[in-house]
Amino acid sequence: MNNHDSHLSIEALNFAKENGIILLILPPQCSHKLQPLDVAVFRSFKKFYNAACDTIHSIAGLVGDALPKSFILLNICNGFKKTACFTKSTSLNLHQELSPSRIPLVVDAVVSPDEIRTHSKAPSRKGARNIKKERSAILTDTPTKKALEKEAAKRNDKKMRKQLLKKEI
Repeated sequence: MNNHDSHLSIEALNFAKENGIILLILPPQCSHKLQPLDVAVFRSFKKFYNAACDTIHSIAGLVGDALPKSFILLNICNGFKKTACFTKSTSLNLHQELSPSRIPLVVDAVVSPDEIRTHSKAPSRKGARNIKKERSAILTDTPTKKALEKEAAKRNDKKMRKQLLKKEI
């Protein structure tokens, strides 16, 4: 899952927690690294799964039919080719790809920030949206789930107050 709020609902989190399903959200900066799998493997999996849904009513059996057809080496390789996310070498080191880059420490001269900063500070923006920066999280983890429930309750209270005010007017 990505970090979009529309993908979260308390009912879905409760269902996942009760059924032992772990929901993981990923930071937006890494989604392009997972795109080949989404394009080739998971799209193929959804196609075979949906085709099986038209004929059979057992979910475990459906996944058992669709999974081996979609998670094959050819689909995985084609996903990397299709998204132009491949290397000329035969080995792909995702650990190295996804690790933070290192910046060499080179100090030629000592310069204070006052010497570099030539412009005055820009005034704060009026009407800017207050967007909360999201991070990776396990959504079914209790502290995260409780925080999401608290936010949902606040939104619901606000909505109810608006409705009451409209009725009074």
